Amino acid sequence: MSLRRTLAALVLALAAVLSLSVENPAVSGAERAASRIAVAAGAVYVSLRAINATLSVAQEIEVGGSMVASVNAQPIKVLEPVDDTVERVAAAVFAVSVVAATLSVAVGPLGVLGAGLLLAALVPWFIAPRGGRVGMLLDRAVVAGAALAFVLPLLFWSGAGMADRLTETRLTEARAELAEIADRARGITPEEPQALPEEDGSWFSDLGGDSIGDVWDGIAAYRDSVGYFLSEADTILSASLTVIGLLLLRTLILPLAIVGVALWVMRRRRA
Repeated sequence: MSLRRTLAALVLALAAVLSLSVENPAVSGAERAASRIAVAAGAVYVSLRAINATLSVAQEIEVGGSMVASVNAQPIKVLEPVDDTVERVAAAVFAVSVVAATLSVAVGPLGVLGAGLLLAALVPWFIAPRGGRVGMLLDRAVVAGAALAFVLPLLFWSGAGMADRLTETRLTEARAELAEIADRARGITPEEPQALPEEDGSWFSDLGGDSIGDVWDGIAAYRDSVGYFLSEADTILSASLTVIGLLLLRTLILPLAIVGVALWVMRRRRA
């Protein structure tokens, strides 16, 4: 057996033993990166659900008045398209957070599995002759074990860290925009329908009451809210899609791109 093959086997065996007995830094880094992504996605999801829940309630608010004729209005019903959009985007953000959370808990067991497979394959791989069907199977087992235990967690960690640095500013800005709109949404509180008093039987006295002004003031306030959320609909959609894209970049796109580049370099070297 060549000296190079012997050294490679010893290094891999030592790394596998250390990862099982102490700590695998590649796995720990990948877990932390995935957890950060899941937390960021969860915070955005909470903001979007706050907007969605508040607008859903606000659409059902009725402002009414009774004089000679009755007035009944649902002034925020026109926000239904915005509300539906926010709900769908929130579901997409939640899906990203689920993927990131799954990765954060799956990296550790997969790393242990890879280290165990690597150790199990190294002994026969160390003494087996090169070539043949058994040799090919052992080669694949060693490669798979090393990939699960070290290569893939390290590539994911590096890709997520690189994406962190590249996207931090834009993600912070998008989250701040959504948080501001969510705070405004939480400021909409449903009130009981207001009716004009009819105690003395005279509708002329009703006309002079303060309730008329209260009713129309309420309608004006809700109309202002309608205008605000309609004007911010593009901001909600743009910031939400930006967050989804950046989180996908951190979770999947950049790590997969780094894995693809690494595989391409390895194939080029073999060729």
